[in-house]
Order: sequence, then structure tokens, then C-alpha cells
Amino acid sequence: MIMQDPRLSALPTRKGRFFHWRIRLGGLILAAVTVFIYWPVSSFDFLNFDDQVYVVGNIHVKAGLTWESLKWALRTNDASNWHPLTWLSHMLDCQLFGPRAGGHHMTNVILHTANSCLLFVLLLWTTRKTGPSFVVAALFAWHPLHVESVAWVAERKDVLSCFFGLLTMLAYSRYAETAPGNGRARFGVPSLGGSHRGPPESGIPSAVSKRFYLLTVLLFALGLMAKPMLVTLPLVLLLMDYWPLRRAGCGADGQAGRFRRATWARLALEKVPFLLLAAISCVLTLRAQAAGGAIVAAEALSVPLRLASAAFAYYRYVGKILWPTHLAAFYPYSDPPLDWRVWMAALGLAVITATAMLLRKRPHAATGWLWFVGTLVPVIGLVQVGAQAMADRYTYLPSIGLFIAAAYGLGELAAPSRFAKAGLAALTVLVLASCLVATRRQLAYWRNSETLFRHAIAVTWNNYAAYNNLGIALETQDRVAEAAECYKNALVIFPRYADAHCNLATCYRKLKRTRDAIDEYQTALRIDPKNARTHYFLGNELLAEGSIARAIEHYRTGLALKPDHSDLHYQLATALLAQGEIADAYAHYREAIRLKPDFIEALNNLSWFLATQPDARFRDGKEALQLARRAVELTGTNNPGSLDTLAGALAETGRFREAAKTAQTAADLAKTQHAAGLERQIREHLQCYERGQPVRDTNSAAIKPEDQPKP
Repeated sequence: MIMQDPRLSALPTRKGRFFHWRIRLGGLILAAVTVFIYWPVSSFDFLNFDDQVYVVGNIHVKAGLTWESLKWALRTNDASNWHPLTWLSHMLDCQLFGPRAGGHHMTNVILHTANSCLLFVLLLWTTRKTGPSFVVAALFAWHPLHVESVAWVAERKDVLSCFFGLLTMLAYSRYAETAPGNGRARFGVPSLGGSHRGPPESGIPSAVSKRFYLLTVLLFALGLMAKPMLVTLPLVLLLMDYWPLRRAGCGADGQAGRFRRATWARLALEKVPFLLLAAISCVLTLRAQAAGGAIVAAEALSVPLRLASAAFAYYRYVGKILWPTHLAAFYPYSDPPLDWRVWMAALGLAVITATAMLLRKRPHAATGWLWFVGTLVPVIGLVQVGAQAMADRYTYLPSIGLFIAAAYGLGELAAPSRFAKAGLAALTVLVLASCLVATRRQLAYWRNSETLFRHAIAVTWNNYAAYNNLGIALETQDRVAEAAECYKNALVIFPRYADAHCNLATCYRKLKRTRDAIDEYQTALRIDPKNARTHYFLGNELLAEGSIARAIEHYRTGLALKPDHSDLHYQLATALLAQGEIADAYAHYREAIRLKPDFIEALNNLSWFLATQPDARFRDGKEALQLARRAVELTGTNNPGSLDTLAGALAETGRFREAAKTAQTAADLAKTQHAAGLERQIREHLQCYERGQPVRDTNSAAIKPEDQPKP
């Protein structure tokens, strides 16, 4: 049975219907316009900026929702964070949409749309003011500063954590109406009383209030499991107690009353479970970021420099919200100017804070401003994480505070005058229309990595990260020379940029400059010796030039740093096999396939290993046949090397006629593809099958590395 809100049943029937009509119409407009403005992302690509970490290159996420992936999500600190709910959401997307980027993007859009509607409902529910509530929600939905959080798949954690954060606030507002001591009227209508076991002022929690309180705690915990930035949400709940819930010294007319220490103590005590959860989240996050090397050491940035950076960052964030131009995916960190500008920024911050606190007849000003200031604390630079000076995504939840202060403040100022109200309405329409145009324009830059980072280079100064990622985008298009120039530009700005050295080395390898490539890889490792990716690439170069022992050393070091790197396991197995360490090679081939079940090269080589090993202890024709068939299936029966391996597996199981026929097909295909060396090798195998003999390969390598099938 659907239960009607007692608050609405207390209103005249027509007024209650009008309230519901406003909610539905406002929500419909918000949802329709937000989906329309962000619809182009359905055709956008994944980016080479963290999307590899979160989806494209993450074997656990790409496996979808499995027990193994669930266990991994709960214990991993990948991406320098503990946010299992975010990982699970990406896994669900992979389950539903596979590798199609459009589906992943649209999930972000749906969550952002839901957040906008939830914000509208929350404000309308607690303030009973339709106009300002809609304006705040619309600014949140359509502001160009939020494009980064929505159009970037890797920022799923932003929209997902905000979703649970807003649900937390909604649940808390319902709890506040039923909590002990809240028997008086609220919001200008009768309170949602519930079934108290004692008088409303008795301090005895009702069953209803307990349920909403526990629901609030649960939703907050889920939000922290999506992104730890929600650790400041207890502050927001306390601000809501002041306004708009008016639980602490704020009368029904919205004006502030006298300070009541006992009331604030009780409200603070309510937040203890939230603070405990926030403290746990902080500890887990700091450990994860320290393990990932994301936190800048204290000696690298002094306390005065951090404080100056924080003050200047607040000034810049306010500026970006008021005038959102020159927005970029990455703003390189630079020391703040330790001069009058920092002092002016700090003074302005203090003056605005004091003014907001003193406007007792405008409690929304204090709530909105302190919401903005407080929720930015985790990312303002007091603890410097990463190399960015600031980020548009950091304003996703904090900007709501400024929108509240502006919308409700201007609404009250204009209320006494009909002309002022008309002028404010016109200004609001102009601002929202401008946001829509600017958002659509900013959205276009996120279409792919090349457009995104070319724009970042154009609107920022000395953006070494943008040059590096533009180089990656060009390299994936086989524009190797252009990519190398981008990496060099990045290194001119930041010579100790290990990733750029590694990427430049990869370009040199493609340009057949092997010695230059090795030198660059070694330089990258001197700067960052804990980079598994660089160890992998350097190992490959050393293996190619015959330095097998040194290659094995780098592969083992890389695996110690990243045990779930399937390519490292595969390459180590190949190198071990070349040294005759069969048992070890066998184990690493198996691990590579376990980590990446559709790893064509590993399937192919392990199958050949099991089918042709001279040592009978390692031969297993049945499993070799199963692996070979899977490799052939994945290559579309169009790879002569995979077909040769299948023939070897058939011969090992005694099916020589089928083996000969398959080998003949493989040889013909190799001839068509002008792979003369491979064709000659396959015909030698064919002769064995025609004599009724299986192949015994002392090297146990089906094909040469340069002829290996590519996934």
C-alpha cells in the first residue's frame, strides 16, 4: 500500500496536488535537458587518461561481475584509492556493454541526471521554495565545470559518490523530522511525527526515526565506498541542521535565533557514527595513496606553501564557477605566488566567511558558503595528491554550496519588488542558457584523447601531462614521429617525467632506434624504479637483443611490483623457456591465461608447449587441443600460427589425418600472407603428421616472436 506523506495530507488538497505537480514538472525538465545536453557522449571514445586503469586495461573490471572480481574490488588499492563500489559499477558496465565506450559514458549521464533530480527534490522538500530549488539543481546539472565528472568514464566515482551523498541527505532530512525533540512544526507545515513511544520532546527515539537514521548511516557508508571525498559530509549534515532543517537556533521563518549550546551538542553527538566512518575512510585512503606514491612528501612542499596554495585554490575555484573559461582536463601544479595575491585571496576567504556567519537573517548564506569551503578541504592541497594544481571534478559536490547561497540569497533580495523579481528571472534564464551553450561546447573537447589534450595545451601553460597524453593518442594512430615530438615537449618542461621517457622509448623502438629506446627506458627507471610497465618494456628490448638473463630480471621485478600483469607473466614464460627453465615457464603461461582468459599469444604458446614438449611429464594433448581451438576461434581461423598449433595438438592426440589437413591449410594461409619463414616451418611439421608422428620441439615455441598473432 502506498502511504501519503502526512505533511502533504495536512495541506489543502489543491495545494498538495500543486506541490506534486511542481516536483514532477521540475524533475522532468531537469532530466530531459540534462540527457539532451550530454547525449553526444554516447559516441565518445575511452580516453588514455585513467580510463585504461579503470576499464580498458583492467582485466578484473573487464571480466564483469564475478566472485573473483568482487573479492578483488574489496581488497585492491589500485588507482591509489579504496573504492570498491566504483569498481563494481565499472564491472557491471562491462557485463552490460562490453568494450563499447558509449554505454559506459551513458551510465555517467544517467547518474548525473539522477543527481540533479535528487538535488531538486532535496531542496524543494526541505525549503518548500520551487524557484531557487530548481535554479540550484539546474546550475548543478548544466554547469560546464561538471563536464569533466560526467564525460570522463574514469570519474564514475564522482557521480556515483554524489548519488549516495544526496540520498544520504534526503534520508537525513526525513530522520530530522522524526528525531526526538522535533515535535514542533517544520517547514511551515505539520511535522512528520511518526509513532513515538513517548512525547515528542521526551528524547526517546521513535521506530521511524531509528530506521531513517540507520538508513542515513548506510547510505553514507556506500558513498564513501564510491569515493572518499564524501568524508566531509558530516559537516554538510550539521550545516543542514542549521538551515534548511532549522534544528538549531533557527525559527520557522528561516531567521537565525539565539545560540543554544545544548542543542548543538546533541546535533554533534548524532554525527559520531558518520565521523567514525569518515575517519576509517581517511585512513584507508591515505594508506592507498601512500602505497601508490600519489602523496607528495611533506619536505617537498612546506606548510606555508601548502597554506598559500590552498588559499589561492579557493580563489581560483570561485573564479571558475563564476566564469567557467579555459577549462582543462589537467592543470599542472606550480607554486602559488607568495605575494600580495595570496594574502588578498586569504583575506577575501576570511571576509566572506565572517560575513556569511554574521548574516543571521540569511542562514542559507552561511550554509552555502561553508558547504563550499568545507567539502573542498580534502582536495584543496593541504595534503597534495598527484601533480595537478586543481581539477574541475573537485567542484562537483562543493559547487552546490555556492549555488545555494546565490540562488536563495538573490531570491530573497528580489522578493519585495515585482521589477526586481522580473529582472532576476531574466538574469536566471540568461545564466542557465549560457551554461547550456558553454557545457555543450566544453563537452565536444572530451570526444577523444586528441581533442581533449590539444585543448588542454591551448588553454594552459607548460602542460607537460597534456603533451604526454597527446603523444599517446597520436602513437595509437601510428603517427609515431608526431608522438615523439610531443613526448620531447613534455620532457623539455619536466625533464624528470618518467612516463614521458618511457613513452619516448616506445617511439624509438618503433622507429628501429633500439639503443635509444633502451637508454630512455633506463632513464625512466632511474627516475621511477617502481614502474612495472617500464620494466616490462625494457625487458622486451633486452630479450629481443638476446640479453635473456637481464630481461628475466626486469620481468621478475615488474611482477613483484604488479603480480596481476598478464603480459609480464607471458613474456617471462617466453624468456624462461628460451633458457630451458620449463617448469617455471609452464607456470607463468598458466598464470597469464588465468589473468587474461582470451590472451591469444599465451593460449597459443601454452598449447604448443603441452603438445610438443619432449618431456612427457609436461605433455597433455587433450588440454593442448582445447587451448588451441580457443586461440583459433579468437583469431577467426585466419592466423597460420594458431592453425599450426592446432595441428600439433591434433597430432598429439593421435588424429594425424586432421592434423595434416589443418597444417596444409596453415601453410597455404602463410603463403598467401607472404610469411615464407613460417610457411617453411609449418611444412616441416606437415611431413611429421604425414608419417604419423607428432612434433617434438625442444624450444616449445610454436612461432617466432615477430610472427606471433596479435589480439
